[in-house]
Amino acid sequence: MIVDPITYRRLSGDLTSYDGEVNDALAAAQRTAEQFCGREFDLATRTESVRVFADGRAYPASFPIQSVVSPANVTIDGAAVVLGWFGTAWDPAVNWLTPNYGLSARHEIMRTITYVGGYAVGNVPPDLTSAVCRLAANILTPAGAVLPDGVTSVSVGDLSITSRAGFDSMTLLDSTSASQLTRFRKPELVR
Repeated sequence: MIVDPITYRRLSGDLTSYDGEVNDALAAAQRTAEQFCGREFDLATRTESVRVFADGRAYPASFPIQSVVSPANVTIDGAAVVLGWFGTAWDPAVNWLTPNYGLSARHEIMRTITYVGGYAVGNVPPDLTSAVCRLAANILTPAGAVLPDGVTSVSVGDLSITSRAGFDSMTLLDSTSASQLTRFRKPELVR
């Protein structure tokens, strides 16, 4: 997980949910964010087939990309890896006479890459951390709860209400979370 329970409690103000529930909610919130963004956030080594665009760029499912294990001679460029023109410019095994390559190629070129990518805990951008915490808070305070939007706890003795501005308890993927997550979408999805 990219967000730990301590960070969640600090950002959400939720001091009453059980640790197990918080961990489950954070895992579900991260899965929701990953589905929305079309990528994975945890730092890990992955092997996957990627679509190579005409400019030689491919967009793995997990970034930032730390390193590329294979193939060799790959350049990391932000969220992309540059494999060469149609992903083959540096591959001596390619038969350039086949119709699969060249300016008139009409089908997708897929290449398998192995790389290390994602965020380490403690190195996650604040907007992404905030969005995952919002989603977890929305999971822990389901729709129909008696708490008004933004209220995170209520005490009866001496009547006190604690709220955290901006936390909407009525929806899981609210507009603020979606807005925060938009910049983390896999670039291939927004091309």
